[in-house]
Amino acid sequence: MAALSKLFTNKNNTDDKTQATQSFSPTDLAERSHSADRRQRQAALAELANRLEDGRLPSAELDQLGLDPLDQFTLQLQNPDDLNRLSADECLQLALRGFSAQVRNLAAEQLTEPEQLEQLARAAKGHDKTVYRIARDKLDAQRTLAREQQADLEQAQTVVERLERHAEASFDPLYAGKLKALTDQWQDCQRDADEALTARFETARQTAQSRLDERSDVSEPEPEQETPVELEADAEPQPFDPDRLAIFERVLEELRERTDAPEFDDALLREAQHDLTEQQHRWRESEAASRPGKDEERAFHRLCTAFETALTHQLAIVQRFGPLEALLQRLEESPEKMHAEAQALDEWLHELDWPADYPAPQLKGRVEQALARHHDQLAEHHKLEIQSIRQARALMRRCQAAVSEGHLRRASGLLHGIEDELAALKAAAHPGLFR
Repeated sequence: MAALSKLFTNKNNTDDKTQATQSFSPTDLAERSHSADRRQRQAALAELANRLEDGRLPSAELDQLGLDPLDQFTLQLQNPDDLNRLSADECLQLALRGFSAQVRNLAAEQLTEPEQLEQLARAAKGHDKTVYRIARDKLDAQRTLAREQQADLEQAQTVVERLERHAEASFDPLYAGKLKALTDQWQDCQRDADEALTARFETARQTAQSRLDERSDVSEPEPEQETPVELEADAEPQPFDPDRLAIFERVLEELRERTDAPEFDDALLREAQHDLTEQQHRWRESEAASRPGKDEERAFHRLCTAFETALTHQLAIVQRFGPLEALLQRLEESPEKMHAEAQALDEWLHELDWPADYPAPQLKGRVEQALARHHDQLAEHHKLEIQSIRQARALMRRCQAAVSEGHLRRASGLLHGIEDELAALKAAAHPGLFR
């Protein structure tokens, strides 16, 4: 593909003009490469590239032709790996002024500094569509990454602060579940945490774990077995104590209301956590009147864990991706660009862990529907992408055959068809097509 791109940088080439260019000497071609006529300049440089490629022009003779230094360097490039030895400034100049579209594109791909990418985007806008798109895509990717890193860092700070408070809080039956939930949240957002924040997390985690281990070492007396052990397997699950059932349903209602709140922010999350603490205190008070059964403890622990993790994750999603209503609309409209968003919502659904016997929040149904449509549309997008790849490969074979047979005008038209098929594909995902 590199040779073809050099051959056909000028879309208006004709067989007659190409034949005429082939009759010039290297010195004449070098003189024409300085022409103010862009088409004449490109034709001359393309012919020099052809002669270098097929051996008619030794590369050592380039130094004697008086070429523009940038043009000479471009002609001497044998493969894309040669760009790796260039400085960023040299790559920028190649991306701006290289006569070969292939070299300009590859040079643009080498750039990583935001300032240089901004300069390239401004200069290429309206002049070189592909180079402009490469620069804009890299800038957009850098900004998206920066926003994600900042959101992760803020979430990590929140998790550490909550874990530090938890490590000093009074022990209750949900202590171990809260510790696990906070540890899991840390694993999701600790990527960009610095050493100081990581050290704070480890100190708080070890403190909480030590308290939990000490509590586990205290053995409780075994209750007397009044019923034969063999009859326990047939025992029916004990119903909830009425007071504890009211607490359970109160927490569940709070979680549903908070989940469906039109505006979700830090203040709402703090208020929700305060309400949960109050209900947990009421639950512990109820234990003084009657010991809860294992089913009661398990259900309430599971609900409190979902309350803590799902609402915290919901806030993180809003802070990272914006309001949920707008996020769901974007998810339905642009499935191929929403992988991170879809994954975050899918994890939130798993954390919500809503009991099947109770009416779920409206947001849960909306997210499930949006994710289902997202997966369907993504499957259709992949199908169309595969079709484009197959069409591009077929055109490449026809283009190469046309060049071999000397039908350059036909090959030029086929090359433009290849570029159209590749326009919707990402080079990073299909490197074999863009070599």
